Amino acid sequence: FNVAKFVRPTLESLRWCDEVVIVDMFSVDETKEICLSYPNVKFYENKDFIYANVNYGIEKATSKWILRLD
Repeated sequence: FNVAKFVRPTLESLRWCDEVVIVDMFSVDETKEICLSYPNVKFYENKDFIYANVNYGIEKATSKWILRLD
């Protein structure tokens, strides 16, 4: 939630990934816009407890491997 000032360096380091799934809790800063500027990012919004959001992201993932960053 509202991680615009941190998310760009993280996404830059994940450019090698085929797919990056972001589950955001409806940020009101530029988080969404930054995430959507990366072609390998799939951006979802879900407002739930952290573990429910983790499971939601795992369900949306289509790759064989999952690396969870929080």
